Amino acid sequence: MKNAIRLFPLFLAAALVSAQTRLIGIAFIAPTLDNDSPGQAEAFQETATFAGTVTEMSVYLDSSNSATTVFVGLYSNANGHPKTLLGSGTTVSPVAGQWNTISISPPVAVTAGTAYHIALLGTGGVIGFHDTANGTHSETSSQTNLTSLPGAWTTGQSWSSGPVSAYGSGTPAGGVQVSISPTSATVKQGDNLQFRATVTGTTNTNVSWSVTSGTGTVTQTGLFTAPNLEEADKVQAQSQADLTKTATASVTVPAVGIKVSPASATVPPSGTQQFTATITGTVNQAVNWSEAGKGAVNQSGLYTAPPTGERDTVTATAVASPSPSANARVTVRPVSASACGNTLNWTNSLCQQIAAGALNTAMVNGVNDPNAWTVISRHGEYAQSETECNVPGALSVANGVLTIQVSAASATCGDFNPSTGTPCSGLGSPCPGTFPYTTGDVQWNTFSFKYGVVIYRAQFPVYQTSTWPAIWMLGINCQNSNKYTGDTSLDGCPNIGQSGYNEVDNSEFYGGPSGWGRFNIANPNWTVTDAYASAPVDANYHVFGTVWTPHGMQQFMDDQLQASTTQTVKTDMFLIMQIQTGGAGGTPINSLLPAYLNVDYVKVCNSQYNLSQCESAAATDPNVIFYDDFGGPAQ
Repeated sequence: MKNAIRLFPLFLAAALVSAQTRLIGIAFIAPTLDNDSPGQAEAFQETATFAGTVTEMSVYLDSSNSATTVFVGLYSNANGHPKTLLGSGTTVSPVAGQWNTISISPPVAVTAGTAYHIALLGTGGVIGFHDTANGTHSETSSQTNLTSLPGAWTTGQSWSSGPVSAYGSGTPAGGVQVSISPTSATVKQGDNLQFRATVTGTTNTNVSWSVTSGTGTVTQTGLFTAPNLEEADKVQAQSQADLTKTATASVTVPAVGIKVSPASATVPPSGTQQFTATITGTVNQAVNWSEAGKGAVNQSGLYTAPPTGERDTVTATAVASPSPSANARVTVRPVSASACGNTLNWTNSLCQQIAAGALNTAMVNGVNDPNAWTVISRHGEYAQSETECNVPGALSVANGVLTIQVSAASATCGDFNPSTGTPCSGLGSPCPGTFPYTTGDVQWNTFSFKYGVVIYRAQFPVYQTSTWPAIWMLGINCQNSNKYTGDTSLDGCPNIGQSGYNEVDNSEFYGGPSGWGRFNIANPNWTVTDAYASAPVDANYHVFGTVWTPHGMQQFMDDQLQASTTQTVKTDMFLIMQIQTGGAGGTPINSLLPAYLNVDYVKVCNSQYNLSQCESAAATDPNVIFYDDFGGPAQ
């Protein structure tokens, strides 16, 4: 699968009613536009709604479809993956923007409640279809040059994009049948879930809804409301035409849980530390904060240390019954900024204090976010043989500019375990160790986006410094771990080349004038490694823009196209700004240090805007989803 874009209004559109009965799949246009490259198949796991024989399959092709031949098929299931092709069909005259119904051979007998996989393949062009972002399992084939659906499936990359707008129709097994969707679900306490029932074998398709086990409730339209306690419920749909025919769904109502982050912190006397509480299992997200000690904590979770050293406990208690609580340990003692990246990680408030000025409040989705950025305190990536310590003192904000400074100044640092926050992830050594350079690194704290325009005005160091500055994006599955370690393979962040790894180097600089400006994509391997058409070797400010769509990516500098590709990524990403040393950058020329990466502003627009529209948009424009000018216009 190449890419996807959310299109909410299409969700209500449905297929024309077939003369046959839908036995498997969905007959409405799902909200996400997606596509696959010619020759690459994609399979979506589906559970048969009814027993019967599938003789034809229907697939909705988006108006963007350019495939000249479309294949559709049904595969058996083996441990959640497609296995054997049971039946398939082909059309050499696909119609874009419509449902296409294709006869399949041989007909496939399906069993209600059994998992199968609906597979699509386009040749002669890109197949465009609709599926569901962050949905059920789907996967692309390992082969990328198919000319027909393979008899035996081999798995390529896995996604969560089901269901797809495709279904199989045919003759039901006979008699009145009732199915319910979903067949099982987890519903938080106090939350709602809409169930749907389908009746075949009769013209009377009405059902009666009831909760046969548990204390939840369900309306006669199938809307279930979970109780405010942990339990297992059963929701039943009963045919009004034949009272002996029912379908039942299982509902799990989980317990209320709570977690405090960070779980421990060292705070200087009279210093502050922001704690956050995550509540699971209920729609009631209210929490009460308390503190055991001489410090104080407000009801937003902001802890203020007393003027003298001690050990405190900060407690968050969920308001929802039965009111579970979670604690965080606080050590109040004087600390040195040199401990950041060595014994203290980014969660310590001291390690978010930059050398001068402050990372001011950024505008995120129209709302001021005082914690939009995270200052990184750790060693660089061990696997890339980097030689720098990222320290908060290498960052400063003044006159509307964020400055990242790299210096030939040694420091002691290591990395941290993302799960515990304790020193040393175990992925590199020495940890901690003394390294010859200090530099700065910032990333988005929690914000991420998918598809749109990223614009930043920046002044990069000159290539003669042999440093390694970059403004780049990484997949959201690495957003937490990157705060603790520059290396991958921990906390859900895969290695380069492994399924799920996504990286876009919008502006990466290393290797002399010919490489001073690179645009790269890893998805999950390096598929794009392009040099800028005109490298910014003049040490001036330039405006850089990345246009990211479901169909590809373009990199601009001063409105001039520098690189373009049909490759893309289909996951949310977050932004990183940094200067590295060592590795691909080589050994810096110390006589030219310190060197600086200056950033005037960062702006992100959603996919409704093109590059020029985003450039001219005000920070308050609803299509601007992130904006930071670092305190005002550059002086």
